[in-house]
Amino acid sequence: MIAKGIPNFPHITALCGCSMTGKSVPPLFVLPCIAELPRELKVFQREKHCWFTSTPKGWVNRSVFLLYCIFFIEWLNFERQRMPEDIRDKPTLIVCDGHSSRENPLALFLLASANIKLIVLPAHTTHILQVFDVGIAKRLKSKFTDYLRDYIKAPKQEFNSNAAMMRYAIIYSFISAWQESVSLRTVQNAAAACGLCPCSVEALKHNKYVRELTPAEKELQEKRNYRNRNRFNINGEELTTMCCKQKFIKSDTSEKLKY
Repeated sequence: MIAKGIPNFPHITALCGCSMTGKSVPPLFVLPCIAELPRELKVFQREKHCWFTSTPKGWVNRSVFLLYCIFFIEWLNFERQRMPEDIRDKPTLIVCDGHSSRENPLALFLLASANIKLIVLPAHTTHILQVFDVGIAKRLKSKFTDYLRDYIKAPKQEFNSNAAMMRYAIIYSFISAWQESVSLRTVQNAAAACGLCPCSVEALKHNKYVRELTPAEKELQEKRNYRNRNRFNINGEELTTMCCKQKFIKSDTSEKLKY
């Protein structure tokens, strides 16, 4: 999360998701280097506005992704009970980027067991194919900064320290901005622009970032693919299939998947 022009702004990562019906999934915040959730943040978790975890520098890793999958499955199971019976038990599809944290066999197994498929977008295409990047991110960043500035100017409660106030302000501002940024109209417009829903290759062809490769670019891409032919690559894959899970287990990268 980045707030332009605000001093002493700590690094905090948020994992976010939303459905095609415009429903926002509670975000998972990754706080840097804490052993216990600060008191001022417990209200957000208690009221189920979000989840929290921590890593040394506040970045996402494979353990964080596993935790997010566990939280997501619990959230989805509750949401399924509120769905019409004719769609309640149908597979759920998660579309995400190719961050290395997705390379977690246990997380993929849990998703598959919960009737959830995980598709990883091709590399360097989120600005074209990801609903968040195309239709939500810009609005979210703007609203988050506005909320944060307003709260810092006039805190709504007393805090033991400036650090505590800043942590509370960041989480409060992000949750508020996230809930306002995700709507049925916003999500559906972004999905249509991405060619995801409804599925449309033509929508992508009209994207200003999409064009045919030149012969020289095609040759360069073929050479790159040949050099990387023995490397494990999750981009453009449906990772929760049994075939892909077996690839994870057998590939030379299995030693890197420890967490």
